[in-house]
Amino acid sequence: MHPKDDLVSPSEMLKGRGVKYVFLSFFQTTCAACLVEIEQLQAQKVQLHQKGVDVLLVGVKEEPATLRHLVQQRRWDFPVMADRFDGDYSHQCGVFSTKEELELPTAALLTRNGKGEMVLKAAWKGSEKDIVGRILEAAP
Repeated sequence: MHPKDDLVSPSEMLKGRGVKYVFLSFFQTTCAACLVEIEQLQAQKVQLHQKGVDVLLVGVKEEPATLRHLVQQRRWDFPVMADRFDGDYSHQCGVFSTKEELELPTAALLTRNGKGEMVLKAAWKGSEKDIVGRILEAAP
């Protein structure tokens, strides 16, 4: 869902619009470190856009109604996708440990080359001061 209630997916975002990269931020509504990461992304949205990076927030094991409420409450203007239960994108980007435990927040930077190759994967701890700088460094 987008803040305007449009459904989105990473594959849709990787098409056109001058985007070079899509940054997937995997989160849960109860993960404080995840919410810190998203606020940092929101604060530097312009810098990301100038570098050709779009952000997609991926709610892992979250219901769309819960995500919609959080997006409206926090006034995020990033597209959001509900990857409910053990979703495909969460597994493809390594959000689960080998013991099938969630490792959040986790992020993945994908190229927009038709294949969506992963450039960066990292599990943030919520205390990193310059998440956006790390993303931009990985997206030359």
